[in-house]
Amino acid sequence: MGFNISGIVINENLENDLDRIESIFRKQLEFVKEDIWENHELIGPGDGFVAIYTKNNGTIIHYDDLEPHYFDRINTSSNHLLYIASETSMTFILSSCIDGKTDESIYYHNEHETGANLLNINSEEEDIIWDHIVPMHEKYLGGTNDEDIVKIYKLVDFHKPRKDLETKQEPKPIISPKYTPPVTKEKSFFTFWIVLIALALSILITTLFIYYIKSS
Repeated sequence: MGFNISGIVINENLENDLDRIESIFRKQLEFVKEDIWENHELIGPGDGFVAIYTKNNGTIIHYDDLEPHYFDRINTSSNHLLYIASETSMTFILSSCIDGKTDESIYYHNEHETGANLLNINSEEEDIIWDHIVPMHEKYLGGTNDEDIVKIYKLVDFHKPRKDLETKQEPKPIISPKYTPPVTKEKSFFTFWIVLIALALSILITTLFIYYIKSS
């Protein structure tokens, strides 16, 4: 049984720049636990998880379901390598950026199919993982150690606000408690005559009542 490993090694430390790693997978990273490099150098972290190892000026990202087009999402001008290596099927896909030059090389049963072969891999070599991928780990990170810490993250969808649960509220009119609506001239004139008529009726009723008292 051979090794089956896929990942990205970057000649840049992204420990404090995880949003750039999230942009590669277009998923959010949710921290799960810490482990050691020995358990993830040649073993993937499992479906839906990524193992991230940062040291000195380098970063290694291992992900079981890596695809070649992820290479185009790597946002860096630093040297980097994407690898999908299966010793079970003896198929190796290596996409590299070295000194600004990009290349995709595909090896099937140790036969070089495509690419400019910037890594100078001999198609007759028996072990691409140990002779080329592992040395890139060492080169870009300035050396690796079995006991170094690796962080495991779960890939989850980006959290979005539930707009469908938002309720629309009609704006309420803002009225000052001290506010008194202005009285128009027409209303003022009408009110004057009502008061005058009421006063006249009151005087008339009072006069008639006095007259009635005196008559009797």
